[in-house]
Amino acid sequence: MSDKKDPSLKKQQGSRGRYWFDNIMSRGTLSLIGFLAVITSAFIIVFALVLWAARIFPEMNFFELFWLSIFRTLNSGLMGDGRMGIIYFILALISALVSILITSLLIGLLTSGIDQKIRTLQKGRSKVIEKGHTIILGWSEMIFAIISNLAEAGKGRKKIL
Repeated sequence: MSDKKDPSLKKQQGSRGRYWFDNIMSRGTLSLIGFLAVITSAFIIVFALVLWAARIFPEMNFFELFWLSIFRTLNSGLMGDGRMGIIYFILALISALVSILITSLLIGLLTSGIDQKIRTLQKGRSKVIEKGHTIILGWSEMIFAIISNLAEAGKGRKKIL
């Protein structure tokens, strides 16, 4: 028996990961926004852990650093004045780039979700729950006669607001 790992096992694990990711992507806009929130939360926790482990702000506890990380990730304009050193500058730069990525992904997801909803509504397959309406399908020269007959028939009905 060989000590080498089976390459088909590694390929199968990669396929499972891609399959899982494809399933997340196919669930719709809300699922994607939830997935983005999980990734953002993980980044915020990692950022706070690195700040805490590097002791850049020794007077702050982990929860205060977590709170700072939330604002740093969600607002890339909080770059600071650069007096904290190179590690903090690199972390702030990475955080700003992740913030831009998260914002652009969120905008893209919302735009895609709205566009998808508009397309499904344009197909005309949504359920109609109105009552007391008449639908005329098609167009011909008889349309004006049909409308005037419907208007005449509707005169005796009570108007419902």
